[in-house]
Amino acid sequence: QAITYEVTQAKIKIIQVKGDVLDLSKFDQNLIHMLRTQINDEQIANQKKKSMESRLRLKDSGILCGAKFFAGVYDGNKKFHFDFQQSAVVKYVFASILGKKTYSQIYYEINRQFPDRLGQAKMFYESSLHHIATQPIYAGYMYNSREELIKCQNAPETIITLKDFQQVQEIMEHKRHRHKRTRADQHRKRILPFTGYLKCGHCRGNLIVIVDKGKILYKCKQGDLVKTQNCRDSRALVSYEK
Repeated sequence: QAITYEVTQAKIKIIQVKGDVLDLSKFDQNLIHMLRTQINDEQIANQKKKSMESRLRLKDSGILCGAKFFAGVYDGNKKFHFDFQQSAVVKYVFASILGKKTYSQIYYEINRQFPDRLGQAKMFYESSLHHIATQPIYAGYMYNSREELIKCQNAPETIITLKDFQQVQEIMEHKRHRHKRTRADQHRKRILPFTGYLKCGHCRGNLIVIVDKGKILYKCKQGDLVKTQNCRDSRALVSYEK
């Protein structure tokens, strides 16, 4: 409507690819244009709704349409496979969590051992670990529209077992509860004024906010990812006046 108004005010005539010249300053032509636009919008909305319904039906029947996960390669026609080299990273993540390694230890070791298998990311972060560890497709399963775990009918050969996947979910859930921060700590982290502005003096990466033994401080994320000593020493303690 805003574009139509500007076109009308500027007295612009539109040469249509299919049809005659459209002059929106004329009532009848403007009315026809509005009707066509409304019809097109409704058709697009209906197509989108049908597409979503179709995807939900496929999802509930155990068909995965795509491979938007680490090590996933989509072959088309609802078929995909796991990248052989990146599958080794997936196995390492699950085996390490089951081995009770800390998250920082896991992504440090992956950055050190598999730097050429991380794809476009080029660095393995804690978020990368969570995205892999919570993905049931590696065990040949998926979640339906009701978030229920079901067998994936078009999954390739599995990388891990379902038992390993479920055990990893239990370990991660236990860690979440054990390391849950207080609401006061989370509030204090959010109001720190220099978040997103401080840089590491060694690698120039952003300093992130953490809570360490009850103390809130800035630290270089690279210190955990690659354990460079200079990055590990890039810390700034935050103090509060009472």
